[in-house]
Amino acid sequence: MLRKLLRDVLGKRPTLPAPIELTTKFDHALWQSRRQSIPHDDRAARQAICGELERRLVQSAGPSGSAPVKDLLEGWRLLGDWHWQQAEYEASESAYRHALRCNPVDARTQEGMGLTLLRLNRLDEAWSHFDVAHRIDPENSEVLTHWGLVALALGNFDAAGDRFRKAIDRDPRNPNAWHNLALVHLKQGDLSGCIDRLERTLSINPRHGLACSNLALAYAQADRLQEAIAAARRATEVKGDSSRVWVVLGDVCLASGNVESAMEAFSRALMLDESHTGAHVGMAKLHMSARRFDDARSAFEQALRIEPTQAEARAGLGQLDLLLGNWTPGWDNYEARRRTETSPVRAFPFDDWCGETMPTEVLLVHAEQGLGDIILFRLVLPTCMRDAQTSS
Repeated sequence: MLRKLLRDVLGKRPTLPAPIELTTKFDHALWQSRRQSIPHDDRAARQAICGELERRLVQSAGPSGSAPVKDLLEGWRLLGDWHWQQAEYEASESAYRHALRCNPVDARTQEGMGLTLLRLNRLDEAWSHFDVAHRIDPENSEVLTHWGLVALALGNFDAAGDRFRKAIDRDPRNPNAWHNLALVHLKQGDLSGCIDRLERTLSINPRHGLACSNLALAYAQADRLQEAIAAARRATEVKGDSSRVWVVLGDVCLASGNVESAMEAFSRALMLDESHTGAHVGMAKLHMSARRFDDARSAFEQALRIEPTQAEARAGLGQLDLLLGNWTPGWDNYEARRRTETSPVRAFPFDDWCGETMPTEVLLVHAEQGLGDIILFRLVLPTCMRDAQTSS
């Protein structure tokens, strides 16, 4: 059965390393214990033990090596896990590839490779590895959960939801599957379904920090601001070392008008991670609300220096320019609002109208601003209609 699976997946039978006589055993528990004794913030020591393990594995696999294939598999897979946890994804990929040379039909290694490629945004390759992992171990709920993340990243919400539901079928108490299914509901515009599944996640694991944080965002979108603040504060209690949860708290406090708490939350986020673009955007919004326009521009521009494609920063900068009467850069940058998570702009299968003549076409006007702006823009519709028919 495994040979048939390999032929289907790889197209040919792989050449596995010849068995090596067992004279020493790779002690997985010992290596794990050594690494767990290293403080989380001691990056140099964690990198050093990764280097030590890699040297040991290379020596064991060499001409004079004495490690069995199974031990080499466990060692390389463990090294891949460590590099992944340290966000060293290229090194993680290399280690997992060594492990797959030891045993291509190890589901855990295929899953690890899929997660690594997901982080590297090589989504088609990640999909293939999760497909293999699932075919090796079809009852594994975590494989399905992680595979669904690839579908989510690809924008295939139906496929993502299908995999998360299958993961829940296999393990109804898988909190990550419930959490990720909530994200599918959010992407599909089902806010109540999203909230229901996030609450289900927290009933299974009350200390799921990401679920607390996302529930806060969902409550805020539903205008349940007090519940949003409570959920966001709970997230900081559970996962206070994450800059993201502080940014979410800042966002919901700002939405509720609690400027002082928002400033404190964004400042805390920047203390944890000065490169977090969401924290800079949050600070920019605070400065705009206080009419400190130069400070707001500086914060938006800092976010864009860190991440030039950050849609919320680009749209915010456009909004600032429009407020100041800088129409050309304002409208150009404000187009980025289409790419923000909370954008009300719907996607239509039509080209944008750029002022060209279209006497036989229909001009679709999409109302996606606030009521006051919609009333204002309604006044220019006759001009748009005339220009569309007579532009040169």
